[in-house]
Amino acid sequence: MIFRKLILSLLFLALYACGGGDNSTGQNTSENKTIVELPDGVQKLTLNGEGTLNAYIVIDGDTDKKITMVLDRNAGTASLVVPALTRELHRIKITYDYTLSGVTYILATASRDIDLSSGATNLSFSITDYQTDPYDDDNDGSSNIAELKSGTDPGDSTDTPHLAFTSGFVISVGENTTHTGYQAEATAGDGDTVSFNIFDGRDQDEFDIDAQTGILTFKDAPDFELPSDIDKNNIYEVEIAVRDGASLLSRSVLVTVTDVVESQNDKPFITVWKTDNPGFTLDNQIKIGTLGTGYNYSVDWGDGQTADDVKGDFTHTYASPGIYTVRISGDFPRIFFESANPVTGIVEYDYEKVLSIEQWGSIKWQSMNHTFFRCKNLVGNAVDNPDLSLVTDMTEMFRDASSFNQDISKWDVSKVIEMSNMFNGASVFNQNIGAWNVSSVTGMRRMFFRATAFNGDLGAWDVSSVTTMSGMFREAAAFNQNIGNWKVSAVRIMGGVFRQASVFNQDIGDWNVSSVTDMDNMFNQATAFDQNLGGWDVSSVNNMQFMFNGLKLSTPNYDGLLLGWSVQSLQSGVAFSAGTSQYSSSNQIARDTLTNNSGWVISDGGVAP
Repeated sequence: MIFRKLILSLLFLALYACGGGDNSTGQNTSENKTIVELPDGVQKLTLNGEGTLNAYIVIDGDTDKKITMVLDRNAGTASLVVPALTRELHRIKITYDYTLSGVTYILATASRDIDLSSGATNLSFSITDYQTDPYDDDNDGSSNIAELKSGTDPGDSTDTPHLAFTSGFVISVGENTTHTGYQAEATAGDGDTVSFNIFDGRDQDEFDIDAQTGILTFKDAPDFELPSDIDKNNIYEVEIAVRDGASLLSRSVLVTVTDVVESQNDKPFITVWKTDNPGFTLDNQIKIGTLGTGYNYSVDWGDGQTADDVKGDFTHTYASPGIYTVRISGDFPRIFFESANPVTGIVEYDYEKVLSIEQWGSIKWQSMNHTFFRCKNLVGNAVDNPDLSLVTDMTEMFRDASSFNQDISKWDVSKVIEMSNMFNGASVFNQNIGAWNVSSVTGMRRMFFRATAFNGDLGAWDVSSVTTMSGMFREAAAFNQNIGNWKVSAVRIMGGVFRQASVFNQDIGDWNVSSVTDMDNMFNQATAFDQNLGGWDVSSVNNMQFMFNGLKLSTPNYDGLLLGWSVQSLQSGVAFSAGTSQYSSSNQIARDTLTNNSGWVISDGGVAP
């Protein structure tokens, strides 16, 4: 059975049973007709749904005399008559059900007692009163209401897996920005890719949503003093749908816009440029590089000229060459520098013209990928921190930014997933970033490659999500910190991690490297390194070429390595370079076990004299 979209909204229903009477005298309460306004979702269901929504009450358990609510499809109301009540205490139960293709499914129920002797004259039901979980006709762990909402069959446990939103639905955002700070998130039971779209809602015309990321934005920045929502109360209602192919689920999101003091909120992103430094543009010009969509920014060029409603790259011409302060405000998700245009192959960016960051401002950054790539004159003078709440990618952010060395210790990088090459070639950078929350990061490939001054304490970093560390500290010539407690069990690639890290010599013998498959060049030319790695589980490694090339482990440490590895079930035919390390004659058996039993090809310094 295939279902089309169903929008169910069980928000608030009130039943009023009014009248006097003393039960002890047998006097009846009078009948009372109540008209209840339906929530929007229920009204749409009655107008557009393929099935029939029913609502009824039962008094004192007398199911033979249940009272059905009358639904007015056009007016969006329901009416019912509460009959005369003859006792002091009555139990009233309301039930919602839905009939589709001849099958009726109970969706939700709620019960309340009404005590006329206490003077009670009404009975109300709120969303927290309803019971939905017990109603699961196919016993698959998903309630009937959840299955109908996701387009699956409540009577068929083998039907399409259910969709489920995992994000909240009530948010608050300051005025004057298109960014709501809201990202819809949902899962499909079978792991299918989901997509999002604006589905409905009283204020749906005010919003856009990214189909892949679920990021919700205003089309135009809202003004608290001049609200554009239907009710003019700064509460915007939009209905978001998620799909995973045939199935669809929608939910309403309420976005409350709050008042802000504009002078404090709209702080610009401030940088300083020198127009006649080498670059793509003329010596009296600068170019602001952008990538992707979502731009609607204003620029104060520092020469009395401004530009508004800018949607992408912009080149400005000054009257004469010089140093100018540039202020950017509005929707500016990222600034972008790249080696060359991916289409033309021509260098189109002014790397060397940008001199400094003076203020990050109130920009809601969405990406830091290639933010200051090759900006070799860039220094950081900002005393504020960038808003990184939407940033997941910092790939090559400061690559070859060879002058940058600002304190960035208080940055919130908790949402970042990718940090590969972030400080590659940032040759003077040496700041304390040991308190960064990197628990979400999966990629740290070449993160500090050629960061020759860096020697920050990273011992407290949670690297448990990292899968790639290849070249992470390659040529980090000053790095020698204790990272022995790192949890590296998820890492698969460690090729060149400490290659040419010439002073590194920390005890990392307790690392869990059982998932690693590649240790190619791992300590190549790391000339100070001399530790016993015999406790490592290298059973998954199939590449150890040049692993210790250019260095010599002490004989006791090399003996420990051979002994520890020889008792493991290893990959066959592995090429292993131990540099000029030498083993004791008493350890010949362990080495022979590796070469004869596992077929390893070992190059080393031979037997120690």
